Amino acid sequence: MTNDLGYAIRGLRRSPGLTATIVLTLALGVGVNAAMFTAVDRVFFQSPPGVSHPEQVRRLVAFSRSIGNAVIPNDRFTVNDPVAYRTAIGSVAEFEGYDVESEKRVDGGPDQHTVAYATTGFFHLAGVHPFRGRFFTADENVYGSPHNVAILNYHFWKDRFGGDEAVLGRTMRVDSTLFTIVGIMQPRFDGMDVDAVDVWAPLASLPSDGAEGPWWQGGFQILRVFMRLSSGANLHTVEGRLNATFRAGAQSWPSFDAATRLETSPLIQGRSAIKLGYQDDRNLDLMVRLAGVALVVLIIATTNVASLLLMRALRRRREIAIRIALGVSRPRLVAQLIVESTLLAFVGGVAALGVAWATGDVIRSILIQDVHWSATLIDDRVVAVTIGLAIIAGLAAGLAPATMAFRDDVTVALKTGSTEAGRPRSSLRVSLLVTQTALCMLLLAAAGVFLESLQRAGNLDLGFDADRLISFNMYGTDPGVRDAAVAKIRALPGVTSVSRTETGLLGGGIAQLLFTNGDSMPSRLGPWIGSIDTAYAGTIGLRLLRGRLLSPDDDRTHAAVVVINEAMAKEYWRDRDPIGQCFYEYKRTDPCERIVGIVSTVRMQLTGQPHKMFYRLVPPNQAAFRSMISVRTSGRATAAMAGEISRLVSELPGRDPQNLATPRLATDRLEPEFRPWRIAAAMFLLFGLLALMATGTGIYGLIAYDVTQRTHEFGVRMTLGATTSAILGLVLESGLRVIAVGIVVGVAASLAAGRLIASMLFETRAYDPVALIATSLTVALVALAASFIPAWRATRVDPVVALRAD
Repeated sequence: MTNDLGYAIRGLRRSPGLTATIVLTLALGVGVNAAMFTAVDRVFFQSPPGVSHPEQVRRLVAFSRSIGNAVIPNDRFTVNDPVAYRTAIGSVAEFEGYDVESEKRVDGGPDQHTVAYATTGFFHLAGVHPFRGRFFTADENVYGSPHNVAILNYHFWKDRFGGDEAVLGRTMRVDSTLFTIVGIMQPRFDGMDVDAVDVWAPLASLPSDGAEGPWWQGGFQILRVFMRLSSGANLHTVEGRLNATFRAGAQSWPSFDAATRLETSPLIQGRSAIKLGYQDDRNLDLMVRLAGVALVVLIIATTNVASLLLMRALRRRREIAIRIALGVSRPRLVAQLIVESTLLAFVGGVAALGVAWATGDVIRSILIQDVHWSATLIDDRVVAVTIGLAIIAGLAAGLAPATMAFRDDVTVALKTGSTEAGRPRSSLRVSLLVTQTALCMLLLAAAGVFLESLQRAGNLDLGFDADRLISFNMYGTDPGVRDAAVAKIRALPGVTSVSRTETGLLGGGIAQLLFTNGDSMPSRLGPWIGSIDTAYAGTIGLRLLRGRLLSPDDDRTHAAVVVINEAMAKEYWRDRDPIGQCFYEYKRTDPCERIVGIVSTVRMQLTGQPHKMFYRLVPPNQAAFRSMISVRTSGRATAAMAGEISRLVSELPGRDPQNLATPRLATDRLEPEFRPWRIAAAMFLLFGLLALMATGTGIYGLIAYDVTQRTHEFGVRMTLGATTSAILGLVLESGLRVIAVGIVVGVAASLAAGRLIASMLFETRAYDPVALIATSLTVALVALAASFIPAWRATRVDPVVALRAD
């Protein structure tokens, strides 16, 4: 093995350019997969690092029926629920939890941080220990009279405080609350979720919004609850008892039915029902598919390396033949060639770790943008997978040149040397090039349909003027302060109107409708309710389709009138005219609300069915709750305008320091909807271009090698009168024939793989003929360009020199 290794190193040193190309190709192919693995592993395979015996810990998830009769999961519970579950189960399980609050600012800094407010026994359940200092005690976690103490995440402590242990006992400010630092969390533990926690605090320190009372006294669902089973406990029995307790407490829910249940899920978020938030399903689907695309890139890189090694072996035919003639066994030659490719793979794997380290954070933040990822990027699992993939790729690529050791034409190789008469093309190398071309076609065609999908989503009628809208919430702030804020915002240059509503763009509660003909609509199938003022429609840009809008006269007379959106009109009235019809909310003793207009349907979620919705004026007794403020600008809304509004509101006296206003552009709120298509298009296009470069390089290498081998043939042809164009056409035809086969196979592969991405597209067919034609032409043009250079060199051959070369 030592001799083989030394022989491989000496051989590779004689070809530094080829060696560097192979290492770089492997580094990119394996590095892309390693960078993807840093995200995929944390979401789908790896339990939260630092948790003791994570297989014994489960997260609680409640299921209930919601809008559209869909059964949805929810991982938020009241602070009383763990107590009830502990009482029902007994000592066979622990129940603890925490509430996570993001976008927190520490000591007034510009960065946003994640703070977790935990129950006292949470750290015991997780099986973690302080690295320095201590955890908080039960006396410090009393609801209503908390001790504001904090435990710092290890990486946050290193980054923020430089690893200074003297930080213990100091104070720091989280938003407007002062905390005393009493401990530093053990390394690697960032919480139970993908979203890493920077600061841990007692649950009692969670700010309480006085508008609706203390969160620990009402039915506020704020807590993520986790359960640790004792050894030997039966999970099925425990879940049965939990469900009995949960369903007994849920009997009073308006939507209670057989679908209401409690389940326990694994800690791994990719396997749980909750996953990663509002965009979780689309983002996780995209992550899975992009992991598959990364493997395709690795296959392309492997075939390219195999092609390069095979070309090197073909050039070494005489050397291999001499060694066989001198008595070296063929298995020995195979072993030496495999050692050579494995050495290249190992070096490429080390370089791939550098690629993963440089790009892993970027890829993780692109794939799941709203998650504060753990600071740990390269761990032992990533190293093992990276080196393993590199070795597998190297061994696979090494099989191609190893076939040279089993060829029977040793005598021919000894006679001909490095050049051969005729057309000695390696069918294996042609097959590798066809594979590269087909996979390149597949990636570029997928990028094309995602780009078309993104364009169609961007052209979708959203039902309102998103590009001229800024909105924010002043919930919990005194109504007088809100009035002052609205007055100051309205006076800003570039602001055309301001509206105050009780709900956001997609409404608040869901109505249970009762119609005059006796029909009814249960709340889970009912429309959303939008409680607005008379300026709302003009501010957000709602378009009136029929009838009229709500007017100041309706506000003064407290008229029971509403306007409905187009989706509601089509769903409930179909071909009938809803103008003038009326319906009741919840009970028939209330005034019948008459429909006076139909407006465009607002779409903040591009996938799925549009929300049915009706708009009414905010009732006089609820005017104080109009906390959502919408601002319409004269031109396109900008981040500078949002910043100016934020500054203006922050300077108002009497504002609630616990509820900071964060004005955002409506286009920014819509960005998560477009992000999966944008990411998919960009990643497929990037990987496709890398594949296209590899394919172009492979075509160039194949034709260049072919020209070298056929130098004598071209000399004979030119001596016999062949023209430059004839020689040029002969060479180009040989390269384009290979690419044509690759394109045909690529089109077939694209059609077969279309079903894998069809569910992620927006109003776009996975089998888009325009994308396939454009991709085919692009690959053909690159192949033509790559073939032309060696073909042109073939026409420059001196016949006399070519004939003597034989």
